[in-house]
Amino acid sequence: MMILVLIGLLAVVGWRLPFSLFEFVFSCLLLAPLFWLLGAATFSWIGCGFAPASVVSYVLYTACLGLPALATFLAFGPRHTGRSYSDLYPLIAFAVFFSVARYMCGLWPDFMAMGERLRDYGILASVIQAPLTPQEPWMDGATLNYYVYWYRFGAMLSTLLRLEVWETYHTLASFAISFYAAAIFQVVRVLIGGSVLWAIVSSIAISFGSNYAGYRIWRRSEGGVFEHDEGWWGPSRVIQGAINEFPAWSFLLGDAHPHYLNLGSLPFLVVVLFTILSSGSSSLVKATQACALVAASVLFLAGSNAWEVPMWLGLVAVICFVYCVYHGESVLTSFHGFLRRYPPVSILRAIASGLVLIVGVGDAILSKIDVSIFARLFVVLSALGFAAVLCPGKRWLLSKLSSMRKWDVATIIGALFWSAVFLSLYLSSRHIVPEGGSLTLVRSPIPVTTTTELFVHWGFHLFVIVAALLLLLSAESLLALVVVGMLLALAVLYDKGALVLFTLVALQCLRILRDAAGASETKPWRVAFVEALLLAGLGLVLMPEIVFLDDPYGGENERMNTIFKIYTTAWGVLAVGGVGLLRRATSSYIESDSRMSYIPGVVFSCIFLSISLRFLYHSVPMRMTRPSEVYGSEGLAIPNSDHTGSGEAIRALRKLPRGRVLEAQGNAYSYTSFVSTLAGQPSYLGWSNHVNLLTKKYDEVGRREKITDQIYRETDCSTRRRLAQQEDIFYIVIGDLEVKSYPDIKAHDFSCFTKIMEQGEYAVYAQ
Repeated sequence: MMILVLIGLLAVVGWRLPFSLFEFVFSCLLLAPLFWLLGAATFSWIGCGFAPASVVSYVLYTACLGLPALATFLAFGPRHTGRSYSDLYPLIAFAVFFSVARYMCGLWPDFMAMGERLRDYGILASVIQAPLTPQEPWMDGATLNYYVYWYRFGAMLSTLLRLEVWETYHTLASFAISFYAAAIFQVVRVLIGGSVLWAIVSSIAISFGSNYAGYRIWRRSEGGVFEHDEGWWGPSRVIQGAINEFPAWSFLLGDAHPHYLNLGSLPFLVVVLFTILSSGSSSLVKATQACALVAASVLFLAGSNAWEVPMWLGLVAVICFVYCVYHGESVLTSFHGFLRRYPPVSILRAIASGLVLIVGVGDAILSKIDVSIFARLFVVLSALGFAAVLCPGKRWLLSKLSSMRKWDVATIIGALFWSAVFLSLYLSSRHIVPEGGSLTLVRSPIPVTTTTELFVHWGFHLFVIVAALLLLLSAESLLALVVVGMLLALAVLYDKGALVLFTLVALQCLRILRDAAGASETKPWRVAFVEALLLAGLGLVLMPEIVFLDDPYGGENERMNTIFKIYTTAWGVLAVGGVGLLRRATSSYIESDSRMSYIPGVVFSCIFLSISLRFLYHSVPMRMTRPSEVYGSEGLAIPNSDHTGSGEAIRALRKLPRGRVLEAQGNAYSYTSFVSTLAGQPSYLGWSNHVNLLTKKYDEVGRREKITDQIYRETDCSTRRRLAQQEDIFYIVIGDLEVKSYPDIKAHDFSCFTKIMEQGEYAVYAQ
């Protein structure tokens, strides 16, 4: 719970700064591991490396947390107006959500072979030990080719809060769902303009509620119909041939996977973008800041969950489209004025100048090539010279620098701050190599989502959207209500769910065009954002019915993974869009400040939440495990119960110096390599299919599989020791999994190794 103290301290610092408190606090948290990475890379570059958990690292993290506050204070000074205590509401909401989520994580602490829980634990442990250059935990010696931002965030929490790996894991999982819920709370309260009640109900239902299958406790049978589900997996598999997770189900599963950990990023970015565009700054300043945020967000998402990059860019494009529809004439006027002031040639020169400078400085600082400081300095000066020649506004820039008024200082500090952000973001995902080369879209001849499947998963969302749409139409035109109702009824009768989505997208576009044509006053950014969220949410759900991303696994996984990743993000986008439309519809009938609406609102909220949370009530008892007096929250009770003695083997390995561990190979999504993983030690080879996919080192993986087999089958101890030394294997595990693969292994001679421990079915040997 120390993370709540950290957030409280940041809130105290930000209380007197001229920024929205929620955005400031979580921006500090999200930027800190990035700035730490830049600082650590700089220290490493000049030859002053330090241990990740050292005092130097702790101080650097603390400084990075305070850097945004320092930059804000130097650029803008203290806040000159008072704050409302309502600014604390989203932080209080986060604290409540986090406390509940952390308690629930404690109900299922064991790291069993389910989903990718072991894989995610291994990545987290590896990144905590080496956050600067992430190492592949399941093939020691290889660089981790994965989205590691949130694991670096976990490394920061581990260092600052002095948490063990398993404590960090549960804290990270709790943070993800709580940050998502708090961001939804802020979207509904600030962007949509809903009351605190609207925000609370929306954040709980969207974050911890289920799909319609979860409410009915359904699963898909082999025949394609839906039947009662005695377990809790069913609601995540109601779309044929796909995975249709939702936030509550992902939290219940317990995987610390990037698609889950990154849940809160997109709604948070939406809030920040809205804050920028709705501020009182000039149009040029707002446009510059918004472009910087969008570009930085792309780099951030590339290192946290790259699937969300096109979704974020698509959402921004839809927001711009809706705004242009509402403000077409003023946008064209502003654009013509901008072109008269800044000719296209000058704009291109400015862009080229900036790119040359960024590439030159970035290459000099971040290059892995072993060159002298003078060569790097030459590259920087050359880039600066070319940028100066290309830059069209040298005289203007020099005149601004010579005057040095206060707002000029703010501009310079802002430029330096954004430069640090972009450099750190570039560094954060520089290790990632695309898994399948170029990204291509395919249209395979595989099943599409039926109307029934669509409603079984998206039923609550679609009910809110359709109800709000009909309420709006009934308040405006009886004829339009009848026509739209008939169109929707016909669409539902068709067997392909895409038709329902096409109909809703078309109706949304027509409504936006009608509102724009009949608008007698300027629409604020809030209206554009709300309409765009709904339109983008419908578009995201519709996309997997049209085209899929070519997946490296191939085959049916193309549709499965496209739906899997898009649905997770679309869940919140479509939900808040529906909430915004519903609020607009209800405001047509009830005054927003009417006390008469309070009691019906509370009653409806209680009923809706009880329905939405039924899946959680049903499933949590199934996930609960009996508390272990021996292993507590370490998460070793079930692994040790399934494999007697493995708990003590893991504990023994945790205390030993870092070294490569050999375990028998087995299938993915099993206990393969679980001893080294939960001990936080690098594995010689883990799940080979995962390592193959991410590293593309097929020959090396195959070679290590053969060496593993050779070592465990070898009867001569000296030969086995020589092979282990040749492969830099420090520790060899002998347990029931090894005996299952090699029945005679216990009779083999290990006298030339040092026995570290032996208990139950497990023994660990060291060179």
